[in-house]
Amino acid sequence: MNPSRTGSKAPYRRRKRQWRFKPSRTTIAFVRTLEDFCGVVLSAGSLQETRWGPEWYVGNLQNAPGKSCHVNLVTGLYHDFTTGEKGGPRQLFASIFGIDPDDREAIDGGMAAWIEKGELPDGSDTGGAPAKIILRKPARRPTARPTNSAEEEAKWAAVVADNAARLSDIAPILAKNRGLSVEVFEWLIREGNIALSMGPWYSRKRPEEFYDARIVFPVVWRTAEGVDFYGIHARWSGAKGRSGWAYLPAHIPALPYVIGDLAGAELVVIGESTWDVIAYIDLYELHTWSPEDGRWAVVATRGATNVRNLLPAFKSISPSAHITLLLQNDEANTLFLKAIPPEIRDRARPIAPPDAENYAKDLNDWVARDGRESVRRALAAQASYS
Repeated sequence: MNPSRTGSKAPYRRRKRQWRFKPSRTTIAFVRTLEDFCGVVLSAGSLQETRWGPEWYVGNLQNAPGKSCHVNLVTGLYHDFTTGEKGGPRQLFASIFGIDPDDREAIDGGMAAWIEKGELPDGSDTGGAPAKIILRKPARRPTARPTNSAEEEAKWAAVVADNAARLSDIAPILAKNRGLSVEVFEWLIREGNIALSMGPWYSRKRPEEFYDARIVFPVVWRTAEGVDFYGIHARWSGAKGRSGWAYLPAHIPALPYVIGDLAGAELVVIGESTWDVIAYIDLYELHTWSPEDGRWAVVATRGATNVRNLLPAFKSISPSAHITLLLQNDEANTLFLKAIPPEIRDRARPIAPPDAENYAKDLNDWVARDGRESVRRALAAQASYS
């Protein structure tokens, strides 16, 4: 006899489906208004940022002062750590206003009145419908940090300090190599966003080899708590004339190159190549404004970056941000566009070098070839006719 589809003998994944349900539209809409709802009904509490997203801390659901009851504004789940009471958004609404949790009609009616008019079951009226906001959890770290990350971070800090001490020698070398200004590389070096290093940087993948690195970028992951250092992305040269780009140590994740706060930036520039986003910074002299001011941020997918590692960065971009996509005239452009979520592509302004044979592969090549003033004029003309 065949086991039932969701019974005790059914496969685990199939059995899990019997616990899944789709919330009603009313419940979803209520969750989107939770920040206003808690501000009105649980006014003794306060908003707190946590690893699970924004939460409202209050003493209990009767609006006592304290922090023992937590309401997650992303999911609508709540937990009173004093009494042990917990539940979802419907239970939350019912508990606050003393509604029978099994009375679906009363709960739905009360939620709908709040969502549409700002009216509550206790007779209070806020005078209008609450704001509906989609809140999300903070981006998760894509993987565990290397066990020797502190050692790698200390090594990187020493390299940056050495570069800063020789700024007048190193910045012109990089500027000449990429056809960009000396000023942009002086700023990048001082901020720890690029360096020249003669190595060696150990590779765990090939224990017998050391990479003799030249151009080095940091591999970091920004969180609400700060910046996690993973390792480096380096242009290396090895034995028998071999060279290329590598993530070191070899077991670290392929993370995007990010400067600035993607969640708070007014302008976000996305490129496939690290050199392209640096060229954009130089083109419009963005380095004269600190990215910490929230005016701008850049992200480079670094070509081989795993799409799964890109999604948290893209999801953190503000819905009101202006987005610019740096396109290329080569095969990498196809893979680059596939890595960008449709909702980002649809609202972005794409820019690309002239589509003439052997003219310029990408923005860095274009700026190096024609100069900043010429490229700025060409892009201004593109914008006026787009």
